[in-house]
Amino acid sequence: MLIKNEKSRFIIGCMFALLGGAAYAVGGSCGQALYLYNGMEAGWLVPVRMLISGFLMLSFCSLKKQNIFSPFKRRHYLIDLIIFALIGTTLSQLGFYASVQYSNVAFATVFAYASAVFVLIYEAFHYKRLPYKEEVASIILVIFGILSYAPTVIYQNLQYLQLLFYAALLGLWGGPATPCSLYDF
Repeated sequence: MLIKNEKSRFIIGCMFALLGGAAYAVGGSCGQALYLYNGMEAGWLVPVRMLISGFLMLSFCSLKKQNIFSPFKRRHYLIDLIIFALIGTTLSQLGFYASVQYSNVAFATVFAYASAVFVLIYEAFHYKRLPYKEEVASIILVIFGILSYAPTVIYQNLQYLQLLFYAALLGLWGGPATPCSLYDF
C-alpha cells in the first residue's frame, strides 16, 4: 500500500496505534477470563497464540505470493528472527500473560509498560550516549506510575501479597526481553 502524503501516513499510523492498544487490552482481558473461568495457564496460552498468529501471517504472505522462506536464505536473517521470536516476543508475552495469571490484567499492564524503560536503556547503551532529558523524564514517570499504583493493589489484596510480588516480577521479566523484539544489530 503506497501512501502519498505525510498527513495520510500520520492518520494511518494513529489508527494502527489505536488498533494495537485496543487489541492489547482485549488480549489481556481474554487471557484473564481464560485463566479465571477455564483454568488455562500462561505456559499453554502464549505458545498457542504465537502458533496461530504465525500460521495466519504465513498464510497471508502466501496469498500475497511473497516468499515465506526468504528469512532462511541468510544466516544473519535467521539469527535475527530467532532472537526476535524466541527472546523478544515470546519472553515479553510470557512475562505479561504470566503476570495476568497471578494478578489481573490492570496490574500486569502497569508493569508491562515498564518495558519502555528497558528500551531506553538499550538505546543509550547501543548508541553509546546518555539518555535525553525527555527519556529521563519518561523513566521517572514510569517509576512514579508503578510506585503510585502498586500500593493500591497491595492494600486491596494483603492476603495475596506474595502472589502479587511474584506477578510483579513476572511483569517486569518481560521488560528486558522487549529490546530483543526491537533487535537490529
